Amino acid sequence: MRLDAFAPAKVNLFLHVGGPDAEAYHPVSSLMVFADVGDRISVQAADAPGFETTGPFGGAIPPGDDNLVLRAAQALRQRIGGPLPPFRLILDKVLPVAAGLGGGSSDAGAVLRLLRDLLAPTLADSDLEEVAARLGADGAACLWGRPVLAEGGRAPDGRARAAAARRGAGQSPGPVGDRGGFIAPMTPPFIRAGRAAADDRGSGVPRRGVRLAGRVHPQ
Repeated sequence: MRLDAFAPAKVNLFLHVGGPDAEAYHPVSSLMVFADVGDRISVQAADAPGFETTGPFGGAIPPGDDNLVLRAAQALRQRIGGPLPPFRLILDKVLPVAAGLGGGSSDAGAVLRLLRDLLAPTLADSDLEEVAARLGADGAACLWGRPVLAEGGRAPDGRARAAAARRGAGQSPGPVGDRGGFIAPMTPPFIRAGRAAADDRGSGVPRRGVRLAGRVHPQ
């Protein structure tokens, strides 16, 4: 038996970072949508646990704790508990690594969906979202691969408020224009790298790795 899932690229239609609050967190709001290009994750029964990569960027996948695919699998194992059958994960890596496309978080989301269906089909969506949120600030937003309005906070030293995902029929982020600020479509080449280059006229807002944590409102 072999199951597979699509892990789409994430696109931020806007990213709005406000001034710091009393706890030094900068409010962050972003509208995330997902493209029809991306990676693909497969899982199949095996005699022993395994992981392999294919695709043009498969060789760039990091080992160990930096591998979100393996971290997602381990996190779900811990959430389910008890003895589980061995399986093999296969990542067809089409998206470039560290390109600002949310590939790692989207891959992790695909793994969680697949393994939930295979190992624990009665596990609630809300429980799966909690597992995704613990994998990183983009984890909950990228779990389902559907448009979300993510709002939360980010501190200059990199601390992020914990994420919480909410989903369901009829929920809507509301008109973007009602939220104030400005809309600024951005693509990765315009994001400067490095914390030293990140300060915008002393604002302390890190431009590199400004990830979202807080409320996630799927549309």
